[in-house]
Amino acid sequence: MMPDGRIAPFLLAALIAPSMAARAADRGGPVEGGAATRVVLIGGDAAVPGLEKRIRGLMGGNRALTIEHAAELDANRMFRATPADTATVTTWISVDRGTCRLYVVDRARQRFLFRSLSVAAPLTEVDRERIGQVLKTAVLTVVEGGEGLLALGAAVPQSGLMPDPTPAVVEPATAVPTAAPAQVTAKAVEQAIDAPKALEVPEDLVPSPWSLGGLYEVQAFRTLIAQSIGIAGGYAWNKPNEYGVWLSLRYQLPYTWQSDNVDIAIGALSLRGGFAFLARPRLHLGFGLGVDRVAVLVAASRVPVTVTGVTGFEFVERLFARYGPVRFGGVYASATASLERVFNPARFVIGGWTAYYPPPVRPGIGVELWWR
Repeated sequence: MMPDGRIAPFLLAALIAPSMAARAADRGGPVEGGAATRVVLIGGDAAVPGLEKRIRGLMGGNRALTIEHAAELDANRMFRATPADTATVTTWISVDRGTCRLYVVDRARQRFLFRSLSVAAPLTEVDRERIGQVLKTAVLTVVEGGEGLLALGAAVPQSGLMPDPTPAVVEPATAVPTAAPAQVTAKAVEQAIDAPKALEVPEDLVPSPWSLGGLYEVQAFRTLIAQSIGIAGGYAWNKPNEYGVWLSLRYQLPYTWQSDNVDIAIGALSLRGGFAFLARPRLHLGFGLGVDRVAVLVAASRVPVTVTGVTGFEFVERLFARYGPVRFGGVYASATASLERVFNPARFVIGGWTAYYPPPVRPGIGVELWWR
């Protein structure tokens, strides 16, 4: 189904990249040497502000570096080698809805490496630095070999892109120092297009539409505070987390109202459900309806009294804004601000007069931990 672990990858890349760049320079690699490296930024500088300048700063030692701009990804250029493509390595970089994706391929279209990063909108300086460092190490991996490389048959479905089925002229494979996947042919492209789509895809590329987690919420009842714990879940469709339905079940811990003669403990079991949508990256807005089953207990009495007139059920409408989820280790967390209005607040009558009734409008804040 939750800053999201950005600091650790950035520090790791910052420590590893300099040593890898030094080795590439000694071997004439693309990071600091003269091998042709082409970077295509999707959407222009307006979509990825300041990224071209940062990449040039990080890869300034590569005299054959070329940076271009394109309106959209070209799947045919990515998966088919052509004589016109002279770059040793080509990388397409796109940023959309808080996710930056890098597609790195070699000239012969035999080696593919995909990377996905969570970023802010718009990009921050930390984001631009992380993207540049990941780009350098990914290019080096494609040239020299390493973990995460994909052959054409696996790369096409995992990329989520679909090249045109019309066969194209395929350039013969070039020799590489380590064992390479099978040579690209038009037949291989056709087979990759027709391959089953139910292949394993990295979780960060295709998030689960289902969510399930625990919640803790605090609500203000005039001068009193009510705390609730429970579970929450949801299902999103039309692109992950863009539109969805949600449901929550809460237990309101008893809170105490005190008068001169009696102390009353008030608790409730609550059910909520409704709709939500993604207004901005990680910011969800939602609304819904619910019902509370109110329970009342005389906690302490200084005179003989009875409590009557409790309605039992309260019907509620709810509005909320939730930020998240943001990932911490293996758990995703979010924070929620809510406002609820009760149609029929419960009234507690002591000795024939109304002693207390919960307020109809109840603001609240809460946190959620999501397991998927």
